[in-house]
Order: sequence, then structure tokens, then C-alpha cells
Amino acid sequence: MAQRSVVDLIFASLLFKDKETKLAGAKRYAAIAGTESYPRTSRAYAMLVVADNFDGTRNKLVLEPFFSQSEYTKKNGTELVLELYGRLYDTYPFGLAAGRLALAHIARVRDKNTISDNDYVTVTRYLDDINGGSPFLEMTEPFRGYIPVTLLAKARLLRVLENVGRPTTESIDDIYRAVVARARLEGVPATEQFGILLYADYLAEKQQKEEVIRLLTESELSSSILEGTVANLLATNWPLNVLPHLYALQKNDQEVRVLYEKLLK
Repeated sequence: MAQRSVVDLIFASLLFKDKETKLAGAKRYAAIAGTESYPRTSRAYAMLVVADNFDGTRNKLVLEPFFSQSEYTKKNGTELVLELYGRLYDTYPFGLAAGRLALAHIARVRDKNTISDNDYVTVTRYLDDINGGSPFLEMTEPFRGYIPVTLLAKARLLRVLENVGRPTTESIDDIYRAVVARARLEGVPATEQFGILLYADYLAEKQQKEEVIRLLTESELSSSILEGTVANLLATNWPLNVLPHLYALQKNDQEVRVLYEKLLK
């Protein structure tokens, strides 16, 4: 069954990459995820591909094959993808799912700018899954493409932990640098661009304006950001919601605004 699941995953991937057959690919991934005789890693990977694609495109249609019509109609994309991450995590604890579920847990339980000791223990278990799953991702070529986005989820989680008074000893700067370097190595330009923008937001949050300028100048974002999901999101309210510190900085600083506006041209 393992070999058959790999063949099915390859076929689903070919369909999912093409705009004309994307929904058919999502249906094929949903069928793989629901085949209990397939290895857990194959079933979880099928969900991982679709959940990650939704995170980047916000295209709710790709989630439809995983849910009943009633569920799909009643819930928005954010609610549905979180449920899919939950199923994914229960099938196999990929780090990207662990990161999303940890963030959702903090959002539910935080009291202003703090979380309880018990909730912190829960979050650290998710963090252990992120760290513990990295060697497995390295072992299989298709999985390696999800290392950068998993690191991105880890950086986001550590930032939130800082904000609720639970900082770790890991360097968030180093993780963001690893996101960019690894995305470049694996040939995942959208994740590379997201990494640069989110790192710039983190530096802006730390009031390191000169570092923001250096990052945006040296990264040459405009060379590839005009295509695909990143450009589409920059043209929406996404920067205001996801890059609030960078967005505020460019509004108040002419030098940063010039660099930021290059991304929109």
C-alpha cells in the first residue's frame, strides 16, 4: 500500500498544480487522506499539501472535498483549515500542523498578555513536535519543501510566546534567516518572500528600522514578488492584519515607504 499511496500522491500533485484541474487534485488528495489502508504519513501529507495551499491562496474551494456540504457551507475557510490541521495532526504530527494548532490554542486561552502554566505546557508539546519532526522532513524529498514553511510557523509561534511572556532561548532572528535560506535552497519562492516580509515585520516590532531597510534593500523582493500569491495578498488587507508593525512603519517613515511601495509596483 505504501508504493500505491506514493503513486496516488504524485498523480494528485500533477492535478493540483494546474489551475484547470486544481479541484480534481484536491479531491484526489481528500481520497488519499481518507484511505485508512495507506500509511499515516501519506494520508497526513495529502492534507498538508491542501492546508498549506489554502494558507497561501485563501482559496476555500480546495478545502471542499475534505468536508460535508453542510460543514463547508456553514464555516469559513479559516475555521475549515484549522479543522483540517487538527485531522492532519491526529494522523501524523507534522510540525506545520503543530504550529497552527499551538497558535490556535494560545488564541483561545490567553488572558490579555499571559497564558497559564498548564497551557504553556500544552504549547511546548506542540513545539516539541515541530522540532522533533524536522529530521523526518529531511529524509524524504517531497517533504523537504515543507521545511521552510514549518520554520515560518515556528517563528510565528515563538513571537506569540514572547508576547505572552513566555520567551524561549531560541533566536527568532536565526529562524527567519533559516526560512529564507532554506526556501531559496528548496526552490519555494513564495515562502522565501513571506519569510522576508515577516522577518521585516519582526524587526519593525523590535524598532530596528535600519535592519528593516537593510533587509528590504538586500533581499530584492520586487524581482519575484510581482507574481503569484504574495503579490495578490499584498494588494488586500493582508499586510495590515499580518504585517502590522511593518505596515505602520512604512506609513510613518518615508525611507521605508519607498522600499515597501516597490513591492506593489
